Amino acid sequence: MAYSKVVSTYKKSGDYTDLKLHISSPKDRREDRPVILFFHGAGFSNNKVNASQFQHQAAHFNSLGMVAICAEYRPFEREGLFSPIDSLLNAKSAIRWVREKADELGVDPKLHHAIYI
Repeated sequence: MAYSKVVSTYKKSGDYTDLKLHISSPKDRREDRPVILFFHGAGFSNNKVNASQFQHQAAHFNSLGMVAICAEYRPFEREGLFSPIDSLLNAKSAIRWVREKADELGVDPKLHHAIYI
């Protein structure tokens, strides 16, 4: 099965790095597909892992007909100014962005799963 991959900005931040979503979708376009969001772990304290670590899981969920999205967020060590609360707010922004873009993504805005690893 073929997949399409897109990177989209979900949160702009003037002085800091814009936050992106790495979106992987099955190429056979359907409406109201389920979607899964991955957030990398590390206790919100470092950026030694990143969204690309989920590429194999994304491919697996794509093979099941799901859209897989790997989210970036700002851990404290990356820019030194953000708390775990800021990171959670970024996660909420990512989920909100997916719901707002549900039609464009071909996903059901109510049928989503978030995984924090």
